Parts: sequence; C-alpha cells; structure tokens
Amino acid sequence: MTRLAGLIVVALLAVPASALAAPEPPFCDSTIVAPVRQSPADEPKPDGRLGFGPAGVRMAVPPRLVTGGGKIGYELYLDPRAKVAHPRWRIITLLRRLKPSHPSLTFAGEDVRRLRTITPDRRLSTYFNVSDKPAGYAVIAIFTSLDGRRELGRFRLHFKVMPPTFKARLALDASSYSAGQTVFGRIENLGTEKVSYGASYRIERYDGATWALAPETPNHFTLRLYFAPPGETGSECSPFLIPASMAPGRYRMSKEVNFAESLERDQISVSAEFEIAP
Repeated sequence: MTRLAGLIVVALLAVPASALAAPEPPFCDSTIVAPVRQSPADEPKPDGRLGFGPAGVRMAVPPRLVTGGGKIGYELYLDPRAKVAHPRWRIITLLRRLKPSHPSLTFAGEDVRRLRTITPDRRLSTYFNVSDKPAGYAVIAIFTSLDGRRELGRFRLHFKVMPPTFKARLALDASSYSAGQTVFGRIENLGTEKVSYGASYRIERYDGATWALAPETPNHFTLRLYFAPPGETGSECSPFLIPASMAPGRYRMSKEVNFAESLERDQISVSAEFEIAP
C-alpha cells in the first residue's frame, strides 16, 4: 500500500459510518434562526468597493450586532495594491435610532468630513458611540462632490445593540425515523455570542426512567472545530445512520457546545429527541 493510500484509509477510519450514509439535506444549509443578526439595508459590495469614485477605495463595516455598547460606523481605506487616490469627497454621516414602537428613525448624531487624499497608511474612520441600552440604529453615509452640489452615492447600514446572551439548541431534520435512515442534527445559535463545537455526539436511549448511552453511538469522529455565528445555524450537520438492528424506541442526540466569550457558561450540553418507528 502506498503512503497516499494509507493516509486515505486513516482518514476514512476517523469518520463515523453515519457521515457516509447520505448527502446532507437542505436542512443543513446555513440559515438565520434568530433576530440577533441584523442585515444591512444598503451596503458596499462584498469586497468593500463603493461603486463610484476611485476604484481602490474600500469601505469596511464592523459587525452589525453590538453587545454591551461600543462603536458603530465604518472606515474608508485604500486597497493595498494602490498607492494613492484623490476622491475629493464631502461625506455626511447621519446616525438614526430606530424607535421601538414603530419603524421610524429619530436623529441621534451627525458627522461631516472632507476626504481629498487617501493612502494605504491613511484611513478615514467615522464612528459613533452607543450605550449598552438595547436599540436599533441606522448609519447613513452620503457621499457628494467636494462642493456638495452633486450626490455620488449613499449607504444605509443597520446596527443592533443587544445585551450579551448565551443560548444554543440542537435541532433535528425530523422527529421520527426508520431503521436505515439518517438523522441530521444541527446547532442553532439563538444568542449574541459565537458558539463552537466539535464533530462528536452521543446517541442515548430512554428506558422509561433514565437516559442511557446507546451502544450504536459512533466511536470515531473527525478532529475538527465548527462554529455557529450569532443568530445562525452551525456550519456542519451531525449525521447518524440508524443501523438496521437498532431497536425501536425513544432516543436523543446530544452534543457539547462552547461559548468562547462566556465566563459563566463555558460549555453546555444540548439535546434533541427523536423516535425510531417499529
């Protein structure tokens, strides 16, 4: 056996048989599951390009979800491949607070800048300080010519301030299965802090009084770390192929998840129940 073939065999042994059972269903695609993820209404292109002005100018926007107060806004910078740019812009940035009772915005701040020259070492940062009080905000950046007579473009960036929350759950793609089918479980992050977890899980059977580890639980898993951003599902499903010999009954899949930013809730166990039909 060649060295390459040996590595392939080792890699396959590290993967639970359930991972080879079936392709992941759409259920395993990353999706938003909680309203803690605030999507911007109008933002630059994915690489930060504005769509007007010098091609090398980019906009960087911090995370839209802010916990415990902080700064919201944006930063203009120059692509490292460009040496200098001369936008000659007047930039009016407005901060608006979203009223809790209805979707109107109230004035909260204003900043006016003039940007004539930008280099890789010289950036233009425009940020507003916000308290830790839960609220929604819009940062509106209006770009005009230097004399203010001609509007070149504008962006409306949404931010959401929330208290730190640490909440995650395990969800399954169905509640009942038959032998030979595959159970797919995904981590759902319902809090404001990133969740991390591994590939391992437990399958437990309920005997009418207590939960006990099922002998069908896989013993080998890939050594890989996965993440679930705030308000989203994880980047990977946990698949479990139900053996044909597995007895019907009440079961659950359990996983351990970690909250990297939590001092009080370092790790928790999350579970989801399912039935194996006769």
